[in-house]
Amino acid sequence: MEQISLNGAANADDAGNADGTALDLLNDLTSSFALSVLNSSPDCIKLVELDGSLSFMNRNGMCAMEIDDFAMVEAQPWPSLWPVEAQPQLEAAVTAAVAGQTTRFEAFCPTAKGAPRWWSVTVSPVRNAAGETERVLASSRDITEQVNQMRVLNERDLQLSAYAERLAVELSDKDQLLEENRLLLREIDHRVKNNFAMICGMLRLQARGLDDASARFAVDDAAGRVMTLSYVHEQLYSGAPDAVELPDYLPRIARSIVGALSAEVEAVAADVATVTVEPDIAVALGLVTAELCSNAVKHAGRPAPRIALRLEREGCDLVLSISDDGPGLPDGFAADASTGLGMRVCKVQARQLGGTLHFDAVPDGGALISLRFPAPA
Repeated sequence: MEQISLNGAANADDAGNADGTALDLLNDLTSSFALSVLNSSPDCIKLVELDGSLSFMNRNGMCAMEIDDFAMVEAQPWPSLWPVEAQPQLEAAVTAAVAGQTTRFEAFCPTAKGAPRWWSVTVSPVRNAAGETERVLASSRDITEQVNQMRVLNERDLQLSAYAERLAVELSDKDQLLEENRLLLREIDHRVKNNFAMICGMLRLQARGLDDASARFAVDDAAGRVMTLSYVHEQLYSGAPDAVELPDYLPRIARSIVGALSAEVEAVAADVATVTVEPDIAVALGLVTAELCSNAVKHAGRPAPRIALRLEREGCDLVLSISDDGPGLPDGFAADASTGLGMRVCKVQARQLGGTLHFDAVPDGGALISLRFPAPA
């Protein structure tokens, strides 16, 4: 194809052949502006005749498509340069442009040397001064990187979806197992409470058959301690057994004990609203609370004494305090010398908690016993 100059004269310079043709095709533009528009764009710019044949491709487009010589594709039907599966879409876009419409789409087309490429294509009409479509302008932008990134994202999305489905199945299985465990725990809890009640009943029945007062007292006392264990067990397993909230758990223990003994209890929790402990710690604290509340009622010297329970934080420690309005500690009381079973239970539990017991008198009368132990991390 010969080069056409702006004034229509022929020029034999092969390097300017395509540029001259473009200027002739865009004869309503100045030469500098036309070349600037067509050749400076990073996109692949093509001019297509009304019959669909390719008449121009800018330099960057030839580089993008890896076309060494425009003559390789000149005058060929533009859709024929695309894969067979994309050709109907190209033909429809050219037809629409001839009719004055603009079409945009994305499609795959390898370069002339076989490199895979994805393109974002815009096909639009080129009109003359009268508004009639003279040619078709096709602009193709290389979006291969974006498509590849999207493909990777889609693959990862599929992988995540598959993982989520597997995880959902596993969680469903675990939920079912947890529910089975809950049912088992409830059954065990029910049987343990029945066993406590049966043991307590047998001890009290045995006590009624004893003539010796001291023996009868010892058996009754043992029955009471079994009932204390029953109270601790009941309150411990009435909530979540793996995380026990002390400000809720300990007052329930105290109310259960003193309520059974016809006394009153006031519970105060200061700055410990979020303290939770493991079951082992809860059992130890429950036993100490039950013993101290029971002793306070037994030694009050009058019916319906008033018991106060307080749980507060002091530095890195928690302090559990139980006080009463009874006669107070006996003269010469020494905790180390006390041999009562209840006091021995409290000392053992205090050691297990890494804590210490403290015994004081209440100014208005009564006793105050405190257990200081390290707050759980």
